[in-house]
Amino acid sequence: MKFKAFIFDLDGTVLDSLQDLADAVNHALKTQGFPERSLEEVRLRVGNGIDKLVISSLPEKFQEDQKMIAKTLESMAQFYSKNWNKNTRLYPDIAELFDRLTFDHIPMAILSNKPEAFLKEMATYYMKKWDFVMIVGSRKDYPLKPNPQSALAIIKKMGLEPSDVALVGDGDADIQTAIAAEMCPIAVTWGLRTLEEQKLVGATTFIHSPLELLEYI
Repeated sequence: MKFKAFIFDLDGTVLDSLQDLADAVNHALKTQGFPERSLEEVRLRVGNGIDKLVISSLPEKFQEDQKMIAKTLESMAQFYSKNWNKNTRLYPDIAELFDRLTFDHIPMAILSNKPEAFLKEMATYYMKKWDFVMIVGSRKDYPLKPNPQSALAIIKKMGLEPSDVALVGDGDADIQTAIAAEMCPIAVTWGLRTLEEQKLVGATTFIHSPLELLEYI
């Protein structure tokens, strides 16, 4: 398989951001007097948007309490807005991968369920040296992954067909988005989901280090 362009997930694919996300979740939980979550518990909850991450981290009896959800979300957002770059880093070899794709004139985009305000700020901080066709996060005019609408909008902007583009990600939502958009999902094994977890949602193509992606151009 060869592709003309790539759409990348952010957390768990491009950025190793789990610790900062966990710290923000636990700050918000502690502020409300709730038990903190382990890094593994947060890992299992990342990927479907900040709202779902916070709701699923709350004690079960509060997961439908709209006032508590709103307070906890606000607390997390305030903390994360000031602390998202404490431990977060590009995964090893991501910079070289983006350099090589840029040199070869391969279009790239970022598609994340992270709120777009955070996404744009993080992209500027960590990835300003590379050009992306689009950087799309959680916003009102696009539903979250695994709905394929945002991925298809990116592909249209690239002037390509879905079969020309691979979606590179680590989570269930990435794999399901690619399948729904009739793209190829390329699952990464260095992120927040194991190979076995990715297989369960339909992944069949895997890379174990970023530079392996160059085999697909």
